[in-house]
Parts: sequence; structure tokens; C-alpha cells
Amino acid sequence: MKRRDLIHKLIRAAKLIDGSAIGIDTRGKHDKLLYKDLRVPIPRHHEISVGTTRAIFQAFEGHFGKDWWRND
Repeated sequence: MKRRDLIHKLIRAAKLIDGSAIGIDTRGKHDKLLYKDLRVPIPRHHEISVGTTRAIFQAFEGHFGKDWWRND
């Protein structure tokens, strides 16, 4: 999945769930997605592998619900 598509999908989900925004911390070797008390590192590659994408989506399951990304 393209990095920008992954970020846009997360931003849309956050807005639908509770209207909150997802921040991006760009310091360091990886960017970090910031959402409430959650900090999830994402690589800076244009294409992110399927396994990494799944792990990032699963990190947000506590806030968005189980398998939230499959309902889109």
C-alpha cells in the first residue's frame, strides 16, 4: 500500500470515529503517527509492505475496533 493512502485511511477513520485528528511526528528515522495515547512508527518508503501495513492497522484496533480497515 502506498504510504499516503495508509495515512489518509487512518485520518478518515479517526474523523469518523470521534472527530479527532492524527498527528505525524517527523523526527528520527521513522515518522510516528500520534493518536490520543498511541504512538505508531511508520517507515518513510513510498510503498509499505502488506505485513507492515497490517501491523500498523492492528495497532489502531484498540481505538477503531477489530478489523476496522476491512469495513472500508
